[in-house]
Amino acid sequence: GLRELAELSVPACDFIFAPAAVFLVSAILEGAAVKAAYSEILSQAAKEKPPSHPRLSGDLGRVVGYLRHGHEVMSTATLTEATSGVLGAMVGLCGLAASWYLQSGVPDVVCSIVMASMVCGVGTFLMRKSGNALLGETLPSWRVEALVAKLEAHATVVNIYDVKTVMVCTDSVRFKAEVQFHPKAITERVLQAGLLQRAAPDQQAMGAELAAHSMAYKVICERLQDTLPMLSQAAADASKLKEAHERVAAVSPWLSKNNDLFYEALVWELKDLERIVRQDLADFRNVHIDLEPW
Repeated sequence: GLRELAELSVPACDFIFAPAAVFLVSAILEGAAVKAAYSEILSQAAKEKPPSHPRLSGDLGRVVGYLRHGHEVMSTATLTEATSGVLGAMVGLCGLAASWYLQSGVPDVVCSIVMASMVCGVGTFLMRKSGNALLGETLPSWRVEALVAKLEAHATVVNIYDVKTVMVCTDSVRFKAEVQFHPKAITERVLQAGLLQRAAPDQQAMGAELAAHSMAYKVICERLQDTLPMLSQAAADASKLKEAHERVAAVSPWLSKNNDLFYEALVWELKDLERIVRQDLADFRNVHIDLEPW
């Protein structure tokens, strides 16, 4: 059978033209899909900022880096499948030409095996990538490190501990961390709320979340200033008392009021950090955030 295949005569009119036309049309259609998927992946890479391929530069390096580290499966599947389609059509045309030139069916068989191997390789890659996304893969370490660096650059944050991430599916992610705050920095931000308000008077230009944060701190600052006379009176009353428990009892109303205000400020600091996380993970449709004071 192999000898007959090797000695097979290949008439051009009966064997070459129709399959060649099919391969050419397929390559053109798959090429259009490659172009569209390539542009889409470039836009996704600009949002997620995955590391580029170390040996490739420019857009090609960013696309290859996204294929390895990006989380969006559909664009990756479109690009890899369409690219394999274009390459498969080119391999098929080469097999047809070689079979006609050598007057043998062996090149066509070999090229068919190569095309099938390409399809199996792409399918294996996509199954592994989509399976990892559906089974709870964590965010890439480079992205977690970049997000933690942004959080630690916040004015009131000392450190971020016990960071955990999980991708529930391709469009949902969970981010959990413990945050160590700087109490003095929070107090200073409360006291400077009036200055911040004058520096950014246009709340519409600030955005809804920033405007709400600024307004909340302004209210907390005003309430803190209202408690200052209470502090003066409590300090004066405590200075007249001899027993320690009596002095503590005298200032405890003001301490409780001050602790309430600080707790409110701490809650708004957590909301501010949640805003940073949501902005960084904006490419996910659903973002679940669990931040706890350390």
